[in-house]
Amino acid sequence: FVLCDGGPSLRLDADSCNSVGKLRARVAAVLGRSEGEIAIYPSSGAGSRRCLSDSENLVTGQQLAAGFFAPLVVQVSVPEISGQHEGLAGVSVEIDDERLGTTDEHGRAELSVRAGARRVRLRHSCFGPDGRELSEVMVLEGQLNQLEVLSDIRLYIYASDPEPDDAADGPADDREPGEAPTFEPTLVWVSASLEQIPEGAMGLDGTVKGFGLAGTDTEAKLCQERPTEFVLSSGAAVSKGQEIKCGDVTSLCVSASRAGFKWRPKDPSPLAERAQELGGSEYLRLMERPVVLGFLEPTFRVCYGSDSALDLSVMSHITVGDVKATMVEELNAAVESLWVFHEGKRLEDGVFMRPSMNVKIVEVAPLAIRVLSGCCGEPLLAKVLLDGNEVGMTNDSGELQWDVPLGSHKVAIKHHALGTYPREPKDIVVSGGGQVNEVILPALPRLYVYATDPDVEEAEAPPGEDEEPLFDPSCVWVAADPEQIPDDALPLQGHARCACPTSGRKFRAELHASKVVPFRLPFDEVAQATTPRVCPLAAVRVRCGRRGFKWAPKDPTPLQERAEDLGGCELLRLLECPTAFGFLKQTATVQCASGERIVVALDGCSDLPSFRAHLAEALGMEEGAAALELVDAAGLAAVTGPYIRSSADLLCARPGESLAIAKEKLQQWRKSVEAKGGWDVQGDGSADSETDESGTEQLPLDEESALVKS
Repeated sequence: FVLCDGGPSLRLDADSCNSVGKLRARVAAVLGRSEGEIAIYPSSGAGSRRCLSDSENLVTGQQLAAGFFAPLVVQVSVPEISGQHEGLAGVSVEIDDERLGTTDEHGRAELSVRAGARRVRLRHSCFGPDGRELSEVMVLEGQLNQLEVLSDIRLYIYASDPEPDDAADGPADDREPGEAPTFEPTLVWVSASLEQIPEGAMGLDGTVKGFGLAGTDTEAKLCQERPTEFVLSSGAAVSKGQEIKCGDVTSLCVSASRAGFKWRPKDPSPLAERAQELGGSEYLRLMERPVVLGFLEPTFRVCYGSDSALDLSVMSHITVGDVKATMVEELNAAVESLWVFHEGKRLEDGVFMRPSMNVKIVEVAPLAIRVLSGCCGEPLLAKVLLDGNEVGMTNDSGELQWDVPLGSHKVAIKHHALGTYPREPKDIVVSGGGQVNEVILPALPRLYVYATDPDVEEAEAPPGEDEEPLFDPSCVWVAADPEQIPDDALPLQGHARCACPTSGRKFRAELHASKVVPFRLPFDEVAQATTPRVCPLAAVRVRCGRRGFKWAPKDPTPLQERAEDLGGCELLRLLECPTAFGFLKQTATVQCASGERIVVALDGCSDLPSFRAHLAEALGMEEGAAALELVDAAGLAAVTGPYIRSSADLLCARPGESLAIAKEKLQQWRKSVEAKGGWDVQGDGSADSETDESGTEQLPLDEESALVKS
């Protein structure tokens, strides 16, 4: 049984039509057609669209269909923005799931197809893995049928790393000395065929865009996990006969990213450059081989400012010098004012950069520190500390200049004798602009006051009872360099005073009674003013004492005398050696019944007659020294020895006076001293000659610099 398309149903003899070829000849004869126009198909089922071959045998009762062949020309073209489309070769054409042909170099496939509504599927890389299906394509009998199709512009973006042997030079010791290492980039490709993408190709972060249909922007994100498929334009979106601008491959623009790499596109675009030089379809050329669109170059990071960073290619920034040349424009700074650090270490210009390095670049400016004596503004040799680190020593002019990163810093000085100053480093701000940042640091005078006892020869025996004892005085010194103070230096009770002649400020420092502790004179404003005519240290005065001694200052003081005679800075001279300010003379103290308290230096009147004569003169006695009654305060024994002992406390009464009254006066004096918390420096209750305490600033002692002597 044969059902003819658009014609009768035929019932034919099975014996004479036992093959498809015989049946086709019989149907052609019945219908008055040539055998070439007739095709035999199964009448139904999954294979009803498949044309049967003439050699297939038929059986009795089989139901078949007869159709008419009609010519079909399939034309597949690549859309071009110019409208001059080129044919696409190699497109497989399937009609009703049967592959009937492939387009030639002109994109043309001439087929003989069963008339009627046909399902056409075109397979090519441009149509994706599933191809493009065209349903209900009408093929008309008796005429030439034409099917024109525009391909998709389907692209693939991927990356490939260099081979391991090409990624970089071998170990540093394989290169010649001074030879720079070489690094190869990751290549970013565009391909028109999946088959061209090599194994191991990588996906990317970023975007891809270009001009699609009608010149509109088409954009997509790149896929990090695998190569990105990007349809710039779809031919299926163009209606038959529609005049429209299609996608422009040469407009393709990729912006790729990868951690530790910097994207550098080829410029000009190789697609646009090649299209301009060669003309024709760039998409067809891409089908032949992929093209490199740009490079992902290995990078290092440059941090600058408070929180800014820039990733630079190690391929175009081979050395530190190259980095600085690039950062000049970024920071608007001179190249010589830029320093590069890696892991806290400053890098020289010739050091080679490496991928993944993290460097910091800072702008520096010259900083000049001048260290001057706080009293006179004279230059001092001292170490300079910046942010707690020692950076150098000042020169003979007291100056040290070097380059320092811009911004806030802390600066101090360290002097072998004056210590570290200030205790809290000075805050400074270093600024750029080509000017030298100048900072003056005054070194405040730090003075020690101490005493030394006279030397005693080891072989020298103590004097006998009838021999005159030696009452050599102790010497009181003022020093600026603790290294010059002897181990047997003794602390003193008392104070030091000074009045600054330029500012009028008055200072007082109480001496420590149990250890030698220095004090600083705050003359820091002097260093920034005109050097005074006389060094302010010339005004230093000391008043001190020890039990059993009497203070005898030099007048004028050595500092005053030298400053007036020689001029210049007394601090510098004190740094050379200490100077003796006076003496502590051994004494005996006499409490008189009349209330007087007399401290007698024994260096000139140690024998009893001389001592009595001195007392009589001090008391204005006309009756003579022999009339004085003199006893030891401890045991009330009469003083009869030939010599007065050092530190003796004696009671004295003139004729008509009572020793008991003298003893009572002594006890009263001792209670008054205890009530004041100590004893007076002179031991006689005499007042300091400088009694005006108004406006006097009490100076703290520098306990951290106290001397610990053996």
